[in-house]
Formats: sequence, structure tokens, C-alpha cells
Amino acid sequence: MAVSKSPGLASFLSLLLPGLGEIYAGQLLRSIPFLVADLYVTWLTYKDQSPTSLHLDFGLLFIGVLISLASMIDAAYCAIQYNRARLDICPNCGAKNVKGNPACLMCGTPLPGAVAPGPPPGSPPLR
Repeated sequence: MAVSKSPGLASFLSLLLPGLGEIYAGQLLRSIPFLVADLYVTWLTYKDQSPTSLHLDFGLLFIGVLISLASMIDAAYCAIQYNRARLDICPNCGAKNVKGNPACLMCGTPLPGAVAPGPPPGSPPLR
């Protein structure tokens, strides 16, 4: 069985910290803008606060929510792309197989797009 990335888990991780879902889905460079933007908006929100009173700027809070939503959507997309690039789904049993396998490891059904094994390179042609 091949390991896949869950789009739901990627979105949840990005809800906790924007960019974390992209890291889970293997896209470290895509996570950096989300992390930096979230940290910057958080800093702007709390930089002038006194320890005894808290006054939230709802404009910055709205921007922070938009950053989180964008990160959640992007993380789910990254997880889906990860799975499409590395996995073949068996049309018979639905098992996830690593791309390049000629047949499903669970039921033996030939996978779509798989290349049947042929003679080794450099061998004489078959007659």
C-alpha cells in the first residue's frame, strides 16, 4: 500500500498555522508566504497592545482569516496534487498503488497507464 496525503488533514493543519498543511503535503517553498504573512499580521495586531488591555483591529483580523482560508484551500490542493503525481487508484478495488506498478498489489488488476514488462534493453527482437 502506498502512502497518500489527506487533503482534510492538510487543511486542518493550515487552520492551526497557515503554511503547515503545505509542509505536510511536501511543498515547503509554498508554505513560506503563508507563514510570513500570518506572522506579520499577528505582529501588527498585537504590537501596540498593553499587557492590561486588548483592542483588536478587525480589519487585520479579517486579513488573518483570509490568509488562513487561502492556506487551507492551497494545502488541500497540494495534497491532491501529491496523490495524483505519486499514486494510481485501482479501478477494481480502489486500492492506492505507487505509480509504475503494472498491476494492483491488492487484487492484481492491470492499472491504467501501466506499461507491460517487455524484453530487457539490448536483447534481440522476438521472432
